Amino acid sequence: MAVGPVDPREVLKGVENFLGKDGELRSLEGVTKVFSFMKASHKMVSRCMYLNILLQTKSHDILNRFIRVGGYKLLNTWLTYSKTSTNTPLLQLILLTLQKLPLTVDHLKQNNTAKLVKQLSKTGETEELRKLSAGLVDGWMATIRSQSVSTTSPAGSSPPSLPFMLSTVPSFPLFLSHS
Repeated sequence: MAVGPVDPREVLKGVENFLGKDGELRSLEGVTKVFSFMKASHKMVSRCMYLNILLQTKSHDILNRFIRVGGYKLLNTWLTYSKTSTNTPLLQLILLTLQKLPLTVDHLKQNNTAKLVKQLSKTGETEELRKLSAGLVDGWMATIRSQSVSTTSPAGSSPPSLPFMLSTVPSFPLFLSHS
């Protein structure tokens, strides 16, 4: 991580034009700019501020844009770092942010975020972290089930079954065992 303290007011100065009155991203145009600031962010203070901005954002269009510009991949990088460094407060904030994002099965297949979260549900440092992770896994499983049922299929065929869909994703078999 970078050396020297981070002044939260300086972080906000860079993004204030893109924020609404409640601290949320207010437009699609601001997503790319805030994402670029997030990519350059190496200190916990600034990362937490950006995550809180996302947590305040209600618009699915804006959150979907964040995912499309690379936000889900970036959160995977932050999650990996936070898990490796056992930074529980940042892990919790990342998990809350992941919980808020409108992720699809295709998103979950893109990287090992689902696997990392499943591991945290079993081995997280605190009970709160384990519960938050387990809740996220349960939510993702519901998404997988609903998207496998609602998949439109060619005439005369049925949508792929959940076990088939999960077998095509290396990290998903970890989801199936809730011990």
